[in-house]
Amino acid sequence: MIVFQTEHIKTFNYIVHHFLEVEIFYGANIEIVNDMSIADRIEDLLPKYLFREQYFKCLKVFKELFYWTEDEFYL
Repeated sequence: MIVFQTEHIKTFNYIVHHFLEVEIFYGANIEIVNDMSIADRIEDLLPKYLFREQYFKCLKVFKELFYWTEDEFYL
């Protein structure tokens, strides 16, 4: 879970998680989605120079963000 300074922490995490699941990972299991298909979607969101220079880091960060927003612990 990502901690947002708001009382709507569950809602924000759900929105971010759902966006990543639908738009980036195609609603499939993140473990079986091909890195190239993820990269194609990320490339549309980020500036080209950033994506080219930080390709593997971008993939890693989007996957981590997906996992972090999936957590169910609360403050």
